[in-house]
Amino acid sequence: MVVFGRQVSELSDCMPEHAQHLDEITNLDEITNLDEITISFMPWRDASTFSDITATLIRRTLRTPGDLPPRTLDALLSHCWYPSDLDIYWLHNLLCSRSLARRDAFWCKYLYLRYDDLGPDRRLIDAAFELSLDGVDAEVAERWALALLWFTAAADRRVKDEATRALVNLMNAYPASIEHLINMLTQFDDDDVRERLLLSSYAALLTTRHSSTGTIATTLLNQFVEFPLQFDNAIIRDLVRCVGELAQQLNYPTPYAPGSLSARTDREWKLDIPSESDLKKWQLLPRLAHSCLSDNFFTYSMNCLQPWNEIYHKSDCAKWILSHIVNELQYMESGCEMYDEYMWSQHGGGRGRDKWADRIGKKYQWISLHRLAARLHDTCPRRGDNWKPDPQCAMPILLEERKMDPTLAPSQSLNKNHHEIDSWRVGDKSNLLIHQGIDDAEWVKKIDNLPDPRKLAGALCDGKATWRLLLAYLGWDSRTDKSDYDTEYRDI
Repeated sequence: MVVFGRQVSELSDCMPEHAQHLDEITNLDEITNLDEITISFMPWRDASTFSDITATLIRRTLRTPGDLPPRTLDALLSHCWYPSDLDIYWLHNLLCSRSLARRDAFWCKYLYLRYDDLGPDRRLIDAAFELSLDGVDAEVAERWALALLWFTAAADRRVKDEATRALVNLMNAYPASIEHLINMLTQFDDDDVRERLLLSSYAALLTTRHSSTGTIATTLLNQFVEFPLQFDNAIIRDLVRCVGELAQQLNYPTPYAPGSLSARTDREWKLDIPSESDLKKWQLLPRLAHSCLSDNFFTYSMNCLQPWNEIYHKSDCAKWILSHIVNELQYMESGCEMYDEYMWSQHGGGRGRDKWADRIGKKYQWISLHRLAARLHDTCPRRGDNWKPDPQCAMPILLEERKMDPTLAPSQSLNKNHHEIDSWRVGDKSNLLIHQGIDDAEWVKKIDNLPDPRKLAGALCDGKATWRLLLAYLGWDSRTDKSDYDTEYRDI
């Protein structure tokens, strides 16, 4: 049988609604075959025809082993942006019904696999950069934004970061959607998603100066007072403070001083260190214990806790982070281990791995680190840095821990060669070629191949905004093969 055009749509509309008596079929293979046919037609269906029967079928297919669950998510996401009984709000409630780790076990895998296959997650992200957003209906824009937010739950940094930038684009066009999303996700259990929501909101409000800035800041500050435990994350609290200070800068009144989010509290808390037997048992988890206790995460990332290391030793903080991942975030036996084993086997570990290929365990390490920073800040005095002047205001809890600038367009933010600094944000550069003919002793006396400090510190314009470089560690050298450490080279 060959079906074309309108016939496909009409057939796909009626098929699931005439499968009401599947409970009378005892052959599971027949039920699965009917489910597969129905799911395959869903992208062509009119969303207004979705019903409780369709919802029941979808729940059943998501529990079916094999490739039917990801195909079902494909079908759902193909309609998620359009108002219907099975739109992104329905999917949001369905996903929220699972605990964080058990949800991430299949959701992170789905986002990772479909991104490479140009699946719905990739298409919804790319569309935010490729389409004109001016004519998008407000209801559609809000649903689209919620879908993008769910993509920021990914462990895959490509999906997470590009979904964040897509969300900023959408919020720039529809800033009125921000407050509703913030109210929806106040008590959401994934700190990564809430962090990206606040980061995107701040970027959009910073760019648009929208009139809702004051209302959004008030909402966030009220939530912090009413639900303090939901803000037990240093990065989330710092972002709420940023929105509040932006509102003040734009002369919108707020009920509390935003700096109060960075003030210490009198809460009681102590660092519970897991037993040696627990630590030994957790060594079997894929790369998790090693990363928490001895890898680059321990060596470098945890340095943000240095102001409190005189009270709690760094190794004890690392043990707490590992315990928090296992006991509070319920990583063990959640299914996340299989994803992490796969990512390790495919993309490697340490500095040699693909930079975007994070484990779910790594995602939880960052969440736990930021939660620990908030608790240490609230309960322990912070040791100052003798090398820096005393701050003139209450400092953010973790000043330098944000991983991306969401105000930068993708073309500005992506630098494929991490060693290449001659990008748009650097106003001048060094030319190592102009003195090739002179010896080294003479070369070091030259100054005409140095970058101009006035250009480095000057304003940069990309046609839409003006930027100024605040902090950079710049350097140029004459090596063509940077892996050859025995070759002499010139360095600036």
